[in-house]
Amino acid sequence: MEIKKLLYISELEPPGREVLRQLLGLGKLGLEEIICLIPRSSKGLGGSLGDQEIAIREIRDKDLSVDRILATAHGERAVMIAACLRRRPEGGIGSSLGKKLIKSTNVPLVLLPAREDQAIPAGKEIFSKVLFATKWEPVAERALGFLLECRELIGELEIVTVINRKLSIRDMIQLKKLLEETRGAFLDKGIDAEAHIYAGKPSDEILLASRDYRANAIVMGATKTKGLRSLIYKGCTREVAGKSDLPTFLIP
Repeated sequence: MEIKKLLYISELEPPGREVLRQLLGLGKLGLEEIICLIPRSSKGLGGSLGDQEIAIREIRDKDLSVDRILATAHGERAVMIAACLRRRPEGGIGSSLGKKLIKSTNVPLVLLPAREDQAIPAGKEIFSKVLFATKWEPVAERALGFLLECRELIGELEIVTVINRKLSIRDMIQLKKLLEETRGAFLDKGIDAEAHIYAGKPSDEILLASRDYRANAIVMGATKTKGLRSLIYKGCTREVAGKSDLPTFLIP
């Protein structure tokens, strides 16, 4: 996978130059430029980022609506959007912009922790240890494909699925088979992967697993389907993205 351009938006003031340092590892995928869409009154970021001299270019606009963000990403040919959004004190995405962006994006979206004390420790790259949360719905398959394309960045991968209902013996056998097949797909591409089953509320268990395995990033699908399954998955996605202290990649 090649990522030459990335669009960055921020609801913070200042917009968080240090937050962007968490994306330096994407330089190995060819990242050359970060386009920052920021309010006209905001302090600038300017210059370049890191030893790789990733260029930072600013676009100032009074309108940071989802339509404007997606149109800018399309016009600039950005293949990923990074966002640093306001969060509620009790955890969770605190603005309608974040919720709409998760629902509407057509390109991978990474939500970045807003505080510097939540950033990846020095010397650790964003994909050095990844947690991949899956329920094998179509968006999870696309997230799997995204990870396989990023395989040159991944050090270790923890595959996690969460069960929140009682399973029959047949269901459990099928679940373990799916986990092993998914793990095998990564092993075949040279990615060091392990598979795990958690039980409980999906968002809570995914966050617990990220701490258990000391992940540096979470990757999961972002569904756009309709109906009850959609509401469950969207709620899980928003909760994980809003409460996680890690960069969280949502793949549409």
